[in-house]
Amino acid sequence: MKYFILVTLFVFNLQSYFSQVPDSTSLNDNSIEAIVENPAEYPGGNNAMYQFISNNLSLPESGIQKKISGKCYVRFVVEKNGEISNVTLLKGINDCVECNESALQVVKSLPKMKPAKNEGKIVRSYYVLPIAFNFE
Repeated sequence: MKYFILVTLFVFNLQSYFSQVPDSTSLNDNSIEAIVENPAEYPGGNNAMYQFISNNLSLPESGIQKKISGKCYVRFVVEKNGEISNVTLLKGINDCVECNESALQVVKSLPKMKPAKNEGKIVRSYYVLPIAFNFE
């Protein structure tokens, strides 16, 4: 009897687990692609994007005083409509929290991008952007 109850509970738990997994169509519609055939593009290309960052990046006083140099790696999602979302710091500069915050803020201010495509369809995609600081 104990064995039957344990097996029943196990099967019930499996059934409730799988009922929470979304079906494949909804997963494909909202998934975020890490690898795409045609990556998202900034209007005017990479040079224009780095020009925008250079013009809009605030340089923290603490980084200037400490003569810090390093890179922040910021990951974000380019939505199907080109908007930027889910901006996160993948790797920052340990000695300059203000640099990390500045990198996040400038990425959040990016204008809409041309979204990525897979098999001719517009998809949500990850984009990783390195932002260098050099105060030496």
